[in-house]
Amino acid sequence: MLCCAGVAYADNFVTYSSSAQQNPTDFIDWSQLGPDDTISGVTIPTPSPVLTAAGNLGLVGNTNLGNFLRVDAGLGWINSHFALGQHLVWTGNSNIVGSGGPFEIALATPVGSVGFGIEPNFFGPFTVRIDLYDAGGFSIGSVSFNENESFCGANCFQGDEVFVGVGDTTGVNISFIVINTDTGDPMFANDFAIGSPGFTYTTATPEPSSMVLLGSGLVGIAGVIRRKLAR
Repeated sequence: MLCCAGVAYADNFVTYSSSAQQNPTDFIDWSQLGPDDTISGVTIPTPSPVLTAAGNLGLVGNTNLGNFLRVDAGLGWINSHFALGQHLVWTGNSNIVGSGGPFEIALATPVGSVGFGIEPNFFGPFTVRIDLYDAGGFSIGSVSFNENESFCGANCFQGDEVFVGVGDTTGVNISFIVINTDTGDPMFANDFAIGSPGFTYTTATPEPSSMVLLGSGLVGIAGVIRRKLAR
């Protein structure tokens, strides 16, 4: 868990910009990790076991082995695009450099696609990178998304957060998912929240408009960004 290394090779991927486009058949409900930490005051250790709705065993946590948070949108924080009360995980403490992600999801049964809503603790342009590995810990690709976290004003907690997703058109090969964010400043990287990740267990269908051919190993990003959590 949380140690992927191997000779990289490239799979083909399609990208998804919405859950409807991905059409997941399984998901992780983060509430199984406990109540909102603003209520419990408890952080979650890395690694922590989880189960998908279909019973796929997984381990999750920060790649630096630091604790992370279980939060619900709207309890103790402001200016979020997640739906009010949505169950999330947050990578860490923005007051300590390097205490956050990258965040990893390791699955006992490989999947053909993964997708999730994501929100950095930062307003403005940011990049999401998803590094993907097979069951042997070999890199099968890395896909990046250029996104923007806008001020929501009076329209916060509407469930219109940024969604990113990746499907493998080569086969059902995805066992390790490493999630990174970057705002261009190492002080404001890898402090982010994600919603319930969704999965499929079939090979993704190629779409020329969204297909990318990529191959790379894991590149760590150190740094943290300011949090929206108002404690």
